[in-house]
Amino acid sequence: MWTRKNSLSCWIKHLIQRSTTEGNKMKKSVKIVGIVVLVLAIAISALVLRFVRAADETSELLAAASLANPDLSMVGAGEYFGEFNTPVLAVKVKVTVANQQIVAVEIIEHDHMRGGPAEAIVNTVIERQELLVDHISGATHSSKAILLAIQDALQ
Repeated sequence: MWTRKNSLSCWIKHLIQRSTTEGNKMKKSVKIVGIVVLVLAIAISALVLRFVRAADETSELLAAASLANPDLSMVGAGEYFGEFNTPVLAVKVKVTVANQQIVAVEIIEHDHMRGGPAEAIVNTVIERQELLVDHISGATHSSKAILLAIQDALQ
């Protein structure tokens, strides 16, 4: 016999079962989203760590590299190619020498982050005919890398 009391208790049981089932689905969704967020966080952290290590290695390579003015009297007329590479910075140049002077420096490749302004350093090299020049502010690493590539070309 159905009474109002029985109907109400059946309805409450039905609601409890339904909310438990929906709750399980929701818990499963939350777990999946949590796992995805965790995996993304780990991947991003690994990329950042890799970049930081590469940047540190670049700084160490540049600090260890020494610059010296080339003896242009020992360099014949012609075009010379040089390069300098680090994990986050790469430079390739073509240096043209005539009459024992640097007459042109062409930057063939310059992979950098914010070092674009450093490319102006070639004008100073041509003007002063030496590599021991001031680096471009804000692009110190690229400046030194360009100078090292020029040095490589003239050796």
